[in-house]
Amino acid sequence: MVPPSFKVDSCQFLAGIKPAVRTRIKNRSNIKIFLQSISSLGWCPVHDKSGFLVISKNKELSRMIMEVDQSSLPHAMILGRLLGYPECCSSFIEHSGEDEIDKLAEEYTRTNLKDHYSLLDISLYLKGIALISHVPCSYECKPSLDIAQQTLSFVKEYKKATGFAGWASLIAEYFSDP
Repeated sequence: MVPPSFKVDSCQFLAGIKPAVRTRIKNRSNIKIFLQSISSLGWCPVHDKSGFLVISKNKELSRMIMEVDQSSLPHAMILGRLLGYPECCSSFIEHSGEDEIDKLAEEYTRTNLKDHYSLLDISLYLKGIALISHVPCSYECKPSLDIAQQTLSFVKEYKKATGFAGWASLIAEYFSDP
């Protein structure tokens, strides 16, 4: 129903690292049940006809994110901030252009990142293997590293939770001892 990258985003949302999650629904056949399940947890889903979904704990925030995302005006900075990305990284994407996100993301592999900054590897984000869900502004972005370390701590703490263990072990293996 949702892409593998949703695992990264939802982990950060559950951990309280991100205020909201934005994703695209791949299969809309059971959307009503999916949205009811999300709402039953006290979360506020908002979706559009194109299949985009925003989840937060505040209905107005979810609506605002959807509105900003659908705007035809440049909005990378404000969208990034609403989704909880560091200001420096949101500004970087605003200046680089949203059209360059995928190209920039390809550069953030472990071979280009040194020491603990290898936690910023987002090369497998689309496959659900990453600790951050944004493109860092540099190979040594401290705010992004803080998010990655918080995510890794959450994964380690809940690695045996039902429905989480398989993904957590993939994350732990991929990011072992940077």
